[in-house]
Amino acid sequence: MEQIYNMTHRLIDSIKQSDYYRNYQECLKALKKKKDVYERFNQFRRQYYVLTKDGQENFSEIEKLQQEYHALLVDTDVVEFMDAEDKICAVMKDMYDTIAEGLEFDMDFMEG
Repeated sequence: MEQIYNMTHRLIDSIKQSDYYRNYQECLKALKKKKDVYERFNQFRRQYYVLTKDGQENFSEIEKLQQEYHALLVDTDVVEFMDAEDKICAVMKDMYDTIAEGLEFDMDFMEG
């Protein structure tokens, strides 16, 4: 088990050295410098999460939320952060999928 944990920490170090992660951290730092924008963005993220967490997306409510926060969602730092976050999340999802496939982990219940 210790070998697995050691390799996990090596993977974490590799991720932290990646361009995706460094860009994510840079974008987050830039966004946090705009304290009001960052706080408002987090309000948006919380509300968006509540609307989408159960997999039953309520498109009209999401659209109203996006309209309410439109000015925020076109802020350059917000847009760049969201893009960087999407990219690092996609990398992490790909890694998880690769591990699950490599271990022949039964994910059939997710289909259909």
